[in-house]
Amino acid sequence: MLDIEPVWFLVQMGGFFIFLLLMNIILYKPFLKIREEREGSITSMLATAQKASSDRDGILSGVHSDISGARANARAIVMAAREEGLAEQKKLMDAARDEAVAISGNAARELQAATEVARVKLRSDAEKIAGDIAGKLVGGRA
Repeated sequence: MLDIEPVWFLVQMGGFFIFLLLMNIILYKPFLKIREEREGSITSMLATAQKASSDRDGILSGVHSDISGARANARAIVMAAREEGLAEQKKLMDAARDEAVAISGNAARELQAATEVARVKLRSDAEKIAGDIAGKLVGGRA
């Protein structure tokens, strides 16, 4: 049969527990400490990364809102410039139309005056010619 001596069994058990105690002090506790520090640093880094991501999202939304505001402002400026250009164009067209009407009116008055002068001259010339003809007709019979 198996012969187990109780003293040696207790000595081996004591040695095993001393070995476990030494391994716990030398190996397990430092390993667990390093593991906990590592988990803490990873958790800290993840929190920092999440904060940086949320900060980035906030900055991006601010940039997008700034861009949207700038686009709206640019649209407003373009529309104002377009309205100003159309108003200036209308003003210039009205001025040109008024000038054309004035030139046309002046030309019509000058044409009417020239026509009247020509009519008066033609009447006097016609009367003179008629007098000459009448004089020659009357003078030629007499």
